[in-house]
This record gives sequence, structure tokens and C-alpha cells, in this order.
Amino acid sequence: MVAVSLGLLSLILQITLQRPTYMELSRREEQAVIESAVKSGAIERSLTVLIRYLAEHCSMAGNNDRVSVYYHHDQKFVMLARWSQNPGFATSGRGTYPIGQGAIGEAWESRSAVVELPATRARWNQRLERHHGFPKGTAANLTMHSLSIAALRIAANGESVGVVVFESTVKERATQDTLDTLEGSMLYATLRELVATVATLTPRVQEASKTKPPSAPEPEAWREMGTE
Repeated sequence: MVAVSLGLLSLILQITLQRPTYMELSRREEQAVIESAVKSGAIERSLTVLIRYLAEHCSMAGNNDRVSVYYHHDQKFVMLARWSQNPGFATSGRGTYPIGQGAIGEAWESRSAVVELPATRARWNQRLERHHGFPKGTAANLTMHSLSIAALRIAANGESVGVVVFESTVKERATQDTLDTLEGSMLYATLRELVATVATLTPRVQEASKTKPPSAPEPEAWREMGTE
């Protein structure tokens, strides 16, 4: 009996000593969160470097230009990465965008979009609100007064996953030629695969997954026609 008791006591002590404490579990969880954040940040930086090279390849790397890549997630677009030589244009802005808004929405529906916009800010704001699905007052808050925009829907493995957008404050700079050059690049093939496979691991998509999706915009709002 004594031997059996000692054996059971020894087994209990061994299990107790091997079981992680609350502090240890908490430490492991904190470490996992840190490691996940580091990996997410590394993916975002890699995407930013990749689109910078794409901008250079497509001759869209000037001080007046910008390139952004978006991922389609929960009926909205989440910006994965953005690059511009101009620091004022490189900021992330709103971060998420409705499906039926701007050149992003048009490219998503029609595969590609090339847009030319007015040079005067008042007419520019009016055009975005009347023809491109922007709610009243939203256009006036946009930092970059883009005059030419070229956007292309990103597809990988037979599935549409996002949109890449080139913008410039110079007229006729972001054109169909920009998109043709993009599609002919091996760097673009790499971008497509990355967006399809690792987009959900990026910080912005993970953050967007925590929030409730916004109400759906009016269908085909960007198609609304009118006169200036």
C-alpha cells in the first residue's frame, strides 16, 4: 500500500511539474502575438517593396505618382500596401473602400479601368460624386488630386482577389499602356500569388476582420451618369 501510494504521489507530482502555469501560458500567448505581428509586418513591407519595383517597371515611380494594392474582403476592399516617392501620397488614407466606388469598383466589375479627371478641384470633386460613387463631401477630403488613374483586377488560380491601382496628378500618365506593361511583368505574377495566398495575414486585413462590415453601397453607383 505504501509503495502504491508513493507511486501515485510521484505520478501526481510529475504531472503537476510538467503542466504549464498560468503565467507561462500567458507568456506563450504574448510571444505568439508578437511573432504574428512581426510576420504580418514583414509581409506588408515585402508587398510595398514589390509594388515599388512594379511602379518603376511601369514608369510610374515619379514624385507625382502612386501605386496601391487592395484585397477583396467581406464585401469591401482593404489596402494591403501603398507606395509613392512623394511622402504626402504614401499615407494609407481610409484603409478600406466600398465595392462600388471609384476606379477600384469599376476595375473589379469590368476587369480594368482607365479614368481621366478634371484639373480644377471643384469639378474634380463633382465628377467623383456624380460618376464614381463617392458620397457628397468625401471627395473634398481626399489628399491626392489624381488626374489619371489606371486600375486592374487581380486574379489568381481562376479567382478574383483584389485590385492594383496606379494614380498620377499628371494627365494621361496612368494609361492603358501602364496596365499592359504591368501584365507583361513577372513581378506582377508574383504579386498576384502573394495577394491570393498571404493577404489575410497582413495587419490591415486582420484588423478589418475584427470589425463589422459596413452596409453595402448602392449597386453600380459609379455608373451614375450626369452632366458637369
